[in-house]
Amino acid sequence: MTKISAGIDLGTTNSCLAVLQGDKPVVIPNDLGEPITPSLVSIQPEGAVVGKNARRFLLTHPANTFVSIKRKMGEPYTRTVLGKEYRPESVSALILSHMKQAAQKRLNATLDEVVITVPANFNSVQRQATKDAGEIAGFNVLRVVNEPTAAALAYGHEHKLSAILVVFDLGGGTFDISVVEAGDGLYEVIHSCGDNHLGGDDFNLRILNWIVQEFQKQTGLDIRRDIPAMSLVREWAVAAKHTLTNAAEVRVKIDNLYQGKGFEAGLTRNLFEGMSRELFDRLRSVAQTVKGALSASKYRVEGPPDAQMNTGFFLDDPCDNSGNPGWRKPDGPMPVTKADHASGDPLRCPKCVRWAVSWIGRYWKGRRLRAPK
Repeated sequence: MTKISAGIDLGTTNSCLAVLQGDKPVVIPNDLGEPITPSLVSIQPEGAVVGKNARRFLLTHPANTFVSIKRKMGEPYTRTVLGKEYRPESVSALILSHMKQAAQKRLNATLDEVVITVPANFNSVQRQATKDAGEIAGFNVLRVVNEPTAAALAYGHEHKLSAILVVFDLGGGTFDISVVEAGDGLYEVIHSCGDNHLGGDDFNLRILNWIVQEFQKQTGLDIRRDIPAMSLVREWAVAAKHTLTNAAEVRVKIDNLYQGKGFEAGLTRNLFEGMSRELFDRLRSVAQTVKGALSASKYRVEGPPDAQMNTGFFLDDPCDNSGNPGWRKPDGPMPVTKADHASGDPLRCPKCVRWAVSWIGRYWKGRRLRAPK
């Protein structure tokens, strides 16, 4: 069979494999024909079950099932399941091997070499653990690449960009922001920082805790030590979060949750955002760190005379709560009024954030951020 190389995003929540076909990257579907594979592994007497098929074992065999194992990469973590000891590297290798086998079958080719992406904030131990996982899965790991850098490479290559790219990468278990300069086919990471223990899992946990607390208020029962009940609540928490992406409220209804009693309550987006306030503050802290780093004197902006290194419009400036159209910046007024949010914090206002991202794109067009030679 033909030998080809692959690129794999080994994620906390989901993973994905792609190859180059000609000059175009193509995502290869897994064994179920889906583009992404849930990063779940359940150890059963018949062998390891990986991906979507492992999800059902979260409810029936939670002690045998590994979830968000990426958060343990590089740590001295072990768990014994059915008499065998598993480390983060060996569990991750099962995910990689599963994807490799499915891709080889679809492509009728051998996948020997791979590039694996990792969070920008991963240290050398975590990167080596990721490489070890790839080698256990039978790959020759050509390189371990930062996830934001890989995103900038892919986006810049597709759009033939010569610009500053800001990659805001909030994944299932990790978060980082990277500023990458693209030009003439070259990519330089100017600055990158993040939080390896902040991601979608943490937002899920806020909803999970809310369900547990509300159920105890309704029934007087504490389910925190019941693994099957907590696994069921975790599934509902994820579903509720997804629903709140487009809906202002979601009705959480779980039949026979614990000791024959069910749960039903409404969760609004406002309530969810309130219970996640500390997580938003941590996102904000990383963004402010990036802003501070790029404001250092060693950097300068090359471009029109009026170019300024200023991201304060959505990090520091107070919201205009006067009912006026909003702040004025080089590209015009920000269409946000007092009616849009009363928190005084634009980072928690979706309309502000959308405008900020749009403004960044217009502001940096044709400009370069350089350190003096």
